[in-house]
Amino acid sequence: MERPAGESLERVGSMGSGFGPGAGTGASVGRPVVGSGNEADPVPGDRPERLVRGEAAFDRLARLCVPRIADYCVVHVEAGAGRLAQLSVAVAEDRAGRSGERGAAVISGADPQALSRILATGKTERVPLRGSRPSGGEERGGAGEVLLVPLVAGDRVLGVLELGFLEPGRRIGEADVALVEELGRGAALVVEHERLLEVERRSRMRAEYAADRIARLNSVAAALAQALTPAEVAKVLTSMGVTALGAAAGLLAAEEPEQGYVVLDAVGFLADREVWGGEVGVGSSSPLGVAATAGAPVYLQSAEEWQARYPGFSPGRDREAHGAFAAVPLIVDGRAIGVVGLGFRAPHEFDEDERAFLQAVCRQFAYALDRARSFRAAQEASRARADFLAKVSHEFRTPLGAIIGYTELLDSGRAGYVNAQQREYLGRVAASAWHLSELIEGIQTFSRMEAKREVVRVEPLDLRQVLSEAVGMIQPFAASKSLVLEVEAPSEPVPIVSDRAKLRQIVVNLLSNAVKFTERGRVRLRGWVEDGMILVEVSDTGVGIASEDLEKIFEPFRQAQPPGAPPLAGTGLGLTVVRGLCRLLGGDVRVSSEPGVGSVFTVELPARAKVDDEDKPAEIGLEVVR
Repeated sequence: MERPAGESLERVGSMGSGFGPGAGTGASVGRPVVGSGNEADPVPGDRPERLVRGEAAFDRLARLCVPRIADYCVVHVEAGAGRLAQLSVAVAEDRAGRSGERGAAVISGADPQALSRILATGKTERVPLRGSRPSGGEERGGAGEVLLVPLVAGDRVLGVLELGFLEPGRRIGEADVALVEELGRGAALVVEHERLLEVERRSRMRAEYAADRIARLNSVAAALAQALTPAEVAKVLTSMGVTALGAAAGLLAAEEPEQGYVVLDAVGFLADREVWGGEVGVGSSSPLGVAATAGAPVYLQSAEEWQARYPGFSPGRDREAHGAFAAVPLIVDGRAIGVVGLGFRAPHEFDEDERAFLQAVCRQFAYALDRARSFRAAQEASRARADFLAKVSHEFRTPLGAIIGYTELLDSGRAGYVNAQQREYLGRVAASAWHLSELIEGIQTFSRMEAKREVVRVEPLDLRQVLSEAVGMIQPFAASKSLVLEVEAPSEPVPIVSDRAKLRQIVVNLLSNAVKFTERGRVRLRGWVEDGMILVEVSDTGVGIASEDLEKIFEPFRQAQPPGAPPLAGTGLGLTVVRGLCRLLGGDVRVSSEPGVGSVFTVELPARAKVDDEDKPAEIGLEVVR
């Protein structure tokens, strides 16, 4: 028997048009039962998380329909993979069950295949009532039927609304069918709107998370670019990388010569560093050791998995950052040179994307660690070379001192008469000895600068006196080539504060370089102070330097040799030392040149060297001589 149309319209007025909390009364709403449309009966189970979003709207829809339109209402929602979930169930209170239970769950009276058909076609149908009965309800008999209404939002069918009576022979009228369809569309639109809002919210959160993670990883990459030692690389991981990777703890272990794997730095693991120390390398049975040996990551998604797979290396479960763990080897050229360990506070599912991300980040740490190890090896080789050069030059200096001393003694005539030819020979010996002394001094200075052992000793000076000392040292060399050595300096004292030995060596090296590359003409030295800066200029009429070689001449052991010219004497360190000393004193040197015309070198230094110069490397000492 159908309900009268007038009765339906009267009920519409009392129900209203909204889905508010007070919509619908006289119904007991039960919790859902989840089942598959391909099963004979739905079976209880957990509701998919994504269905909870529409629960409130569909609960209100069920309350609107019961008892005004039907005795019971079941909202079936599409749950993916061909499954339907009973999200909301409403039963009229006077039909909830003879046993006095209120809100008893209703087992669907519709055939599962019919429900699937409505989901596919999006059309309303009346279907026969199955022979089963509602939980706690009366036995069904007669030709009962169930109304199945699709929940449509736009072009999407979100689910199926099932309505029926718990008495045989009763059916829903056509006016009520139209009403239910309209209510279903309204509820579906609300749910779809909530879904779209949720999609937008999650998209925004993912974008914000991705942007934040990219910013953090950029900071990590920038820090890694500045890391020069393995310890500094490990510090980047513990101070920045752990947070950027979303972990609570981290460590970096690296293979060290004659030590095996050593934990360089760790954070968040407390005393576990002692447990892993000596047990992280190749051959170890710890997670880190297995990752290093196999060259493949080890992922432990929970403390239970950690305990089961590595009982001897699993910390207590009550400790922080032990809910999950990842050990990622640092691979370079197919070989593990280190391993990164990351701890997470809660169980953590390492999906494919996250595993790829962790490995990509750890590759950056691998490259940085390899670069730091190469830099360290280069430093060690550089120190060994500097030590060797210092020892060799020292061995040369001792006999050279004797040669210079005896030459000066003979030239003075105190050991006997010296004729003109003998004096010429002694001059050549002195010039050669001075040249060798200059080479030795250049080597020693270069080795000290390379090893960062050069010390600046500043004192009050007269610029004119320093220039005069340099000219006196170079004069024999210039005279041996019949070159004119011109000097332009102030007639009055020029007070400055600088390092006498280093300033003199700068001038001597520039004058020596000018004389070496000038076969005829002159070499000119100018020195003055202007706007608080010492300016020293050395120009010559020599062979000049090609423009492409202007920067190369300051590189160690490099000389700009004209095409077809015989091999040049010297070590190629003179101008390298000049630039290094200039920068050590807070200044620099520049050059301009024209092949076949000559060159001009200009030095600029502070007239008063700063004792508190924070830009100087910490390895360089600074001493004030009063």
